[in-house]
Formats: sequence, C-alpha cells, structure tokens
Amino acid sequence: MKKIIGVIILMITVPILLKAQKVAGIKFEHDKTWKEILAIANAENKFIFVDAFATWCGPCKQMDGEVYTDSLLGKVIDGKFVSIKIQIDKTRKDSENVRRLYKDAETFAKIYDVKVFPTFLFFSPNGKLLYKDVGYKTVKDFITLVDFAINPARQDFKEMLTAYNNGDRDYSTMAALSITVRNLLDNKEFAFKIAKDFKENYLDKLPDSQFLEKKNIQFINENGGPNLIKPNDKFFNICLHDPTLIDSMLNLQGIADYYIKTVVSREYIVKKIYQNNKSIVNHPNWKKIKASIHKEFPNMDVSELVLDQKIRFYREIENWNLYTFYKTKQLNESPIKSVGMNVFFGLNAPAWDIFLNCKDERSLRRALQWSELSLKLDSSEQQIQYLDTKANLLYKLGHVHAAIKTEEQAIELQESVLLKNGGEKGAGFIPDFVSTLEKMKKKIATWPNMKK
Repeated sequence: MKKIIGVIILMITVPILLKAQKVAGIKFEHDKTWKEILAIANAENKFIFVDAFATWCGPCKQMDGEVYTDSLLGKVIDGKFVSIKIQIDKTRKDSENVRRLYKDAETFAKIYDVKVFPTFLFFSPNGKLLYKDVGYKTVKDFITLVDFAINPARQDFKEMLTAYNNGDRDYSTMAALSITVRNLLDNKEFAFKIAKDFKENYLDKLPDSQFLEKKNIQFINENGGPNLIKPNDKFFNICLHDPTLIDSMLNLQGIADYYIKTVVSREYIVKKIYQNNKSIVNHPNWKKIKASIHKEFPNMDVSELVLDQKIRFYREIENWNLYTFYKTKQLNESPIKSVGMNVFFGLNAPAWDIFLNCKDERSLRRALQWSELSLKLDSSEQQIQYLDTKANLLYKLGHVHAAIKTEEQAIELQESVLLKNGGEKGAGFIPDFVSTLEKMKKKIATWPNMKK
C-alpha cells in the first residue's frame, strides 16, 4: 500500500523536492508567490534565496540530491534566508503549486535574464538583488558563494567599479570586482577585461612564490581560463614544465595538459585557418602547421592537437567524408571512455549530426558505426536516444525494416523507463518517436532538407 501511495505522489509533484524535504537540508517554500516571500523576508528580516531551475536540467537535479540536502548547508541557509525554488520551464506534469508560480517564473526569467540552469539569485529582505551566480556547486563552494553574496563589503562594488572606470587600479580588490561584474551585472566581456588586466598587470609580475598561491591559480582557472593564457607566459610555462603542480592545486587531473593543448591549438592552428570563427583557407597545410608547433615545442606530441582541428575544420566546411574519416580515426586512436556523458557527446551527438546534415552514404555508414558503439558502451537510460539515432541512420541508408524494428525498441525502452520512474504514459520521447515511426512506415523522410 505504501508503494502505491508513493507512486501516486511521485506522479503529481516534483520528486526531487519531496526527497529534499525528507532529509536535513535547505527548507524551501513551495507554495508561496514572490509577493508572499517578500512579506515573510521583510517581517523576519531575512535574505531571500531563489533557485531558478528547469525540470530537464541535470545539474539542477544534482543540486537537489547532493547539495541542498546537506545538514550544514541547511543550517547556514535557513538561519539567514527565506528560500524558494522557481521552475522556469513548463511541463504537463506540473503540480498546482508550480502552475501557481508560472507568472513569477516568467517575470524572473525576463528581469534577471535566467538562461543557464541552475541560476542562484540572492536578495535583500526588501527584494533588492544582491548577487547572481549559475551552475552546479559543491556544498563547500555553495557556502562560500552564500557568504560572498551577502557580505556587506561586497555591496560597495559599484564604488569600486566607478573607480576602475576612472583609471584607479586597486589590485587588492580587482579579482572580486571581476567576479562581481560577471555574476551580478552579467557583463561577461567587461568582467573578462578586468580579469585580463588583473592577470597581466599584477599576477604576471609577481615573484613565482607569490604567483603560485592557490587563490591566484584558481582565479585564472575560473575567470577566463585558457583565454587568459598566452604561450610562454608564467602560467603556461608552469603547466608545461610542472603540470602535476597545477593539477594538484586545482584538484583537477589533466587540467595543465588541457591548458597547454588549448592555448597551442588556438595560437598555432586556429588563428591560421579561422577569422571571426569562419575558415579562411580551403586546404590547410596540416604538415606545415604540425612542423611549426614541433619547432616551438619539440617535446610535445602534436598529432592529437592537429587531429582535433582537422575534425573541427572539416565539420565547419561540411566536408562530411573527411570529417567522418578523421572522427573515426580519433575514436580508434583514443577510444571513448564510458564515464558521465562521454558516450552521448562523443558518439551519439556527432552521429545524430551526420544524420541531420549529410547524405553521403560512406559518411552515414561511419556514423552508424558510432551509433552502434554507443549502445555497446553505455547501458544507461541514454540508450533510448541512442536507439533512435541508430534507427534514423538505418532508415536514411535504406534499411527500412531494421530501422522500424530499432525505433520500436526505442519506444519500448522509453515506456519501460517511464513505468519504472512513475512517469506519465506517453510522455518523454514517445510522441516524437511515434511520429518518426509513422514516417518510416509511410516511407517519408525523417530528416530535414539539406544541401549536401
């Protein structure tokens, strides 16, 4: 009986929210309008925390399951804030409380430019926006974020910004100024300009011992990353000659190697064949490019860098034969690891890209191989989409019977997952897949018109 009741509850409300209320953590108000929240915050003299999320957002669900349930974070937030979650998107399964907040959600999305999820908004008791940030945070990082958001000293950033615009370079506050401009004003270009100023005119001039303080390395990593780095500057040379030091300071395995390859690719390959993100050559001299990099960095294996750029270039100019050839070469030399979303983005996404945009049979066959490999490597619920990709590729290659059978498998798997998770029958990808299946049976194209 308990299981039946549990399933019914899951079908009429947001599962993650219920989970969060059963354990220690942040106590969110679920049935209050923004006007009501303002009244409570004003009466209790508390700040307001708004979690603006979307039901389809993976990082949002991670925040619900891994962060908001933390007891320490709950104490920090509940003691100082009135908290509310606002669902920005709309679904057929929305509860009455969620529908009641539709107007507030639309207002928030427009006024505070909510485009990335999750978006965190912090307000004063009278409803003045104090700070805005986005993206998944660990418990530790979120506590730091909260402290930064309500720190009275940060409220003076407008004066700091005015001083900066007037030519007053206070490097002791410039790092915080850059972060605030990016997150509160949502002016990424100006924030990057300040970060670049801080890095080039202050950090780069510090002695190595002071430059290598963890806060400096973290600032570079979080406020421009590779875009702040130039070949042979202080940070680049440390990455090149002592990569384990940077990896350990940022607690990110391989981050130093990522910086080196990104900067070298940009300076020695991208700038030679692109301008304003458009290719400026039809036939890059890859051999010459490779030799020039090797001359500057004789100990670097540049084959992988050049291969990456070949794949990007031939995709850009829609040379599908060479694109799929080099993509397959890359997959053979560096097999996809079945971790996180690697299979989805490394195999399924490019295979779907080929299906949508290409009619070259040889390229479609290569994409089908990628699709089949995705099904072997990843047994998660993502297989629903992998089966649909495979079915569409089979259909475009003329294997109608196999395509129909595979699309039916995708529908069956989606129905099974919906039943398992207590979802609404016929929801998820079912409508799209059924439409695709009908087209296949009627021998109608399931792909858009294309040039090549």
